[in-house]
Amino acid sequence: MRIACLLLAAAPLLAQTTDDWSKGIERRVEEIRGLKFQNDVGVQRRTREELRQRMIDTFDVDTPPAELAKANATMQAFGLLPPGADLKDIVIRYYTNEVAAFYDPRTKELWMIEGEQGGGGDDTVIIHEMIHAVEDQNFDLLAHDEKVKGHDDRTNALQAMCEGSATFGMFMPQWKRPGDEGGPTDYEAQARMISVVMGLSAKIGQTEDYPNLFSEGGIFPYLDGLHFVAAVYKERGWKGIDDAYASPPASTEQIIHPEKYLAGEAPVEVVLPDTDAVLGKRWERVEENTMGEEYVRLFLKEHLVVQPARRLLGGTGGGLGKWIGEGAVGWFTIDPAKAAEGWGGDRYRIYRSAKTGANALVWATTWDTPEDAEEFLEAYRGVVSKRWPGWTEERDGGDTRWSQGVMAHGARREGKDVYIVEGVPATRAKKMLDALEDGVNYK
Repeated sequence: MRIACLLLAAAPLLAQTTDDWSKGIERRVEEIRGLKFQNDVGVQRRTREELRQRMIDTFDVDTPPAELAKANATMQAFGLLPPGADLKDIVIRYYTNEVAAFYDPRTKELWMIEGEQGGGGDDTVIIHEMIHAVEDQNFDLLAHDEKVKGHDDRTNALQAMCEGSATFGMFMPQWKRPGDEGGPTDYEAQARMISVVMGLSAKIGQTEDYPNLFSEGGIFPYLDGLHFVAAVYKERGWKGIDDAYASPPASTEQIIHPEKYLAGEAPVEVVLPDTDAVLGKRWERVEENTMGEEYVRLFLKEHLVVQPARRLLGGTGGGLGKWIGEGAVGWFTIDPAKAAEGWGGDRYRIYRSAKTGANALVWATTWDTPEDAEEFLEAYRGVVSKRWPGWTEERDGGDTRWSQGVMAHGARREGKDVYIVEGVPATRAKKMLDALEDGVNYK
């Protein structure tokens, strides 16, 4: 689910247009961030059509079809994409339409999309991208990305730190120092306020309706990342962010709750047992990965909404009056963010039936307390009732089972742990839960 990293795509190096304006911004970024550029970056002014073509030309190189299939299977299994959705098309449209500028650490290019910013106007977006560039030159962003490759939660946490650093830095010139007359006394509180405004502005400003995986998940690195960096800066200054590149946040839980990062509270590593034999030979293992607190929260938001919220602006022209997703914004009977709190660790595995092509999900989660586990389980029961209305629900001790015909879902809580299986043969649901309870290890 590394959808936000797809702009880091290989492409031929185009002619740069280093000018006095971009050099001036480099000097401002050095002052803001406290790091020195080793090389001039330059700003390339490109059209939105050129951006779209770049995305088309590089997509398959950056995301090979096999990796795209894994991402699609994961999103479909968790109900984060509608059936039949073209993930590649959505990614290309999302980034083509919504990106104002970007820095690519592979080619060292910084693109500014025509009509978005100008040399004599607002420099904020370019400051953001220049911070990416100076951090890349000092800390090697691609090397860090490679270290977490294959672990989605760590990848998402690293990205949130990077985007949070650039977002925090781009606002610093507009803030007075703590103690100055009329200035903020707490950068973290200031960041929280800005996150609210940025979140609303981002959703209203989107050019079309995207699945919540994009409209909600796409702004997580900027909003929660900003809060994380502000909290670290409050305690340790920019030195704390420099040190964080040597010891990055290990989970999106640490991004959402930066006090856990500052205290060195690491997530639990969940190791799944071999469930292939229990499920049967007709099922092929497709993917195994970690959701993390952010995607657990997004998963619950997607399915627990009771009444989606409409945009406040009416009308049908200019992109106004559309839904802001079916789940990311609205009213809930259970608070998704609260139900996701207390996440300690998780690991999921996705299978595909060789006979029907349907997906099956095996998911082990662990929580800080039994109360946190029960709160998540109750929220999950609500998810199932909305995703599969009409399925027969039965409860037996700590087990909950939903069935229709020959297929079943199941959930079990044992102390701080919640085990889940979905879309498995009804005759094997309990055996799968037994295998998880008996075989899952925690590190």
